[in-house]
Amino acid sequence: MGEKWYQNSSNNSWVMVEFAEAITFNGLGLKSANDCPHRDPDEASFFIFNPRTAGWEKIADLKINFSHTKWEILQFPEVKATNLRALSSISRNPKPARYSWVKSFFY
Repeated sequence: MGEKWYQNSSNNSWVMVEFAEAITFNGLGLKSANDCPHRDPDEASFFIFNPRTAGWEKIADLKINFSHTKWEILQFPEVKATNLRALSSISRNPKPARYSWVKSFFY
């Protein structure tokens, strides 16, 4: 996906990743964009897929408080799981003219 992406038609975006085999992640990181801090997200929800129920289970709701530093990295060690699929829903309220979505990563 690259370092950044912006959404200009909604204040909510999501990304789903599917791994070749189940992985264990010990946290989640988010990285702010290198411009326009008013576009950085302020909330995120993270889900894992439960094959027994064939549905998504929310594992975290996060308030994101970037300090308006370019390429700032925030880490959330409380987001832990072992799974094949993960989904993140990122939002910014109120909706700016364009929405910068930051890079997210598992560690």
